[in-house]
Amino acid sequence: MAHSKDTPHNISKLQQWAPLFLALAIGLGIVVGMQMGHVRVVKLGNATKTGKIEIGRVEEVLRFIESHYVDSVNGQFLKRAAIQGMLEKLDPHSKYLSPKAMVTVNRDMYNEYVGLGILPRIIGDSVFVSYVFDDSPADLKGVQVGDNIIAVNGQNVDAAHGHFDEEDGDSEVGDTVHLTLRRHSETVHLSIPKAKIPLNEVPAHFMLNDSICYIKIDRFGENVYKLFMQALEELSELGGTQLIVDVRGNAGGFLNEVIKIISQLFAQQDLPIVWAEGVHAPRKVFRTKGRPFFEVKEVVILVDEQTASASEILAGAIQDLSRGVVVGRRTFGKGLVQEQFALPDGYALRITTARYYLPSGRSIQRDYRQGPDAYREKWYRRLSSGELLNRDSIHYPDTVKYYTLKGKPVFDKSGVVPDVFVPYHSYELDEDWSNFNNALDDYIVRNNAAIKHKYQFELVADSNAVVEGSPDILFKVVDTLQLCDDVMDQVLSANPQWKDFFAHEDSLRKKQDACQYILSSLLYSTGKKNSYYKFEASHDPVVQKGYQILLHAKVDSILNDTLPH
Repeated sequence: MAHSKDTPHNISKLQQWAPLFLALAIGLGIVVGMQMGHVRVVKLGNATKTGKIEIGRVEEVLRFIESHYVDSVNGQFLKRAAIQGMLEKLDPHSKYLSPKAMVTVNRDMYNEYVGLGILPRIIGDSVFVSYVFDDSPADLKGVQVGDNIIAVNGQNVDAAHGHFDEEDGDSEVGDTVHLTLRRHSETVHLSIPKAKIPLNEVPAHFMLNDSICYIKIDRFGENVYKLFMQALEELSELGGTQLIVDVRGNAGGFLNEVIKIISQLFAQQDLPIVWAEGVHAPRKVFRTKGRPFFEVKEVVILVDEQTASASEILAGAIQDLSRGVVVGRRTFGKGLVQEQFALPDGYALRITTARYYLPSGRSIQRDYRQGPDAYREKWYRRLSSGELLNRDSIHYPDTVKYYTLKGKPVFDKSGVVPDVFVPYHSYELDEDWSNFNNALDDYIVRNNAAIKHKYQFELVADSNAVVEGSPDILFKVVDTLQLCDDVMDQVLSANPQWKDFFAHEDSLRKKQDACQYILSSLLYSTGKKNSYYKFEASHDPVVQKGYQILLHAKVDSILNDTLPH
C-alpha cells in the first residue's frame, strides 16, 4: 500500500488459481452488535452548545464505565477498542497496530525477520515444514520440506496446542530453538540458532527470449529499487530491451521506491508521475528525472485484483502517460497514502494523510463512505458479478472519465482497468478447485521427499534461457504424466467428493492445469524461486499475453486504440 510503512504478507506460496479462497481470507472482519435494554441515563458533564465532544471525554466515559458497569472491565482493552473504533470511522486503511502486528510491519519495512527460515503449514491436526529458505539456519541444519514439527523447546506443537510461530516478535539473533521433528518413521532433534532471514522483494528475473525480459516484484519495501535495478542491469547485459513487470498480488509499499522505478522507465524529464495531497498535506508532485540508466523500449505491466496502492501507481502512471500496456484484471482500487506514528507503549497509529492522483488527474480509490463492511462487499462483488471472467461485466461507479496522453479513456474510483483483459477460466473461481489445489499442496508437502525420490525429480541449473514452451529445461523427472496421475489419484481417493469435478467436458483442461500445479508446487518446494517463476511463466496466460504483445510489436496499436481489448 502507498504509505510510509506497509504490511504485505506475501511469503507463502502463490495461489494463482484460488482467488475466491484468497478473497475470503482477505475480507475477514468483526461485526459488533449492540442491544439496549433497561438504560439508566447518567449525565457525564457539560457538552458544548455545538455538540462537540470535549477533550478528555473518552477518559471520562471510561471512568464511569469502570465505576458503574455491572462487571469488571479491562480499561486498557477499552481504550484500544475506542481508538480502533475511531479509526474505523475514518477509512478502511487507517489502523491501530499492536506490538505483535508491528513485527510483520517491521519485517516488510526492512525485508527481513529474525527466525529459523521455515514456513509452517497446518495439515489436519499437525504442523509441517512447507518451505525452507535457502542458506537459512534451518536449511544449514538439514530441515526438510515435509518434516512434521512435533515440539519446539520441549513444548508440543499441533493444531490443538497452537502452531509453530516463526515470527514471535521476541526473538533475537543467536537465540537457540530446539526442534523435535518426525521424518518418515524417524524422530530428529535439532538445535538451531535464529538469524536474520532476508526476504527478496524481487524474487525472480529472467529472459523470455533474446530481448524480452521479466521481473517479478512482490512488494515495494525499502530495497526494491536497488534490487530492481540490479535485475534490470543483468537482463540488459543479456540483451533485454523489452520489459514485463509483474506486480500481481503486490499490496504496495513505500511510495518513494515506486517513484524511482517509474522514473527509470522514462527518458523524458519532468513528467508528472503522481501527486499527493490532503487537508494537512500540501500538494506534492512527483516527476520523472529523465535519467534512465538502461534502455527499455516497450513496457508491459501485469496486474490483478490484488494489485494495490503503490503497485497501482506503477500501473496507472504507465497507463496514463501511454508508456506501456497494462495486462490482466482490474486492480484493487486503493488511492490513499498512510503515515505511521509510533506510540510510547509499542503500539502505532497508521493514519491516512493524503490521497494520490495519477497523471491524468484521476483518483482510483474506491468509495468507502458507507463503512468498512460495504467497502469489503464491493470487492467481493467482483467474484459474483462475473467481472473476473468477462471485461464487459466490470461495473463503473458514478465516475468521471479521464484520458491518457494518447486519448484512451480511463476512469476514477475504480482501480486501474487494464488495457488488455485476461480472464480466469470459470472453474478457477470454483470453491472445489480451490479446495482441490489446497489438498494437492497438503499431499505434496507431506510426501515431498518420497515423490522426488520415486520420480527422480531433479532441478536443472537455473540459467537465463528461453522459457516459452520449454518448462522441461528447469527440472528433470522420469515420467511427468505418471507423477501427475499418481498424485491426483491419491488426492481424489482421499477426497472422492471432487471426482465429479473432473467428469465434465473441460476435464482435460482441468487435469492439465492440475498437473502444472503439481509440478509448480514441487518446484516451489526446492526454494529456487527463479525456477518456480520461470515454470509459471511458461503456461501463465497473463504472462503469455504480455509476451505475445511485445513479440508481435502490438504496444503502439493498443495504446492508440481507444476501444477495450
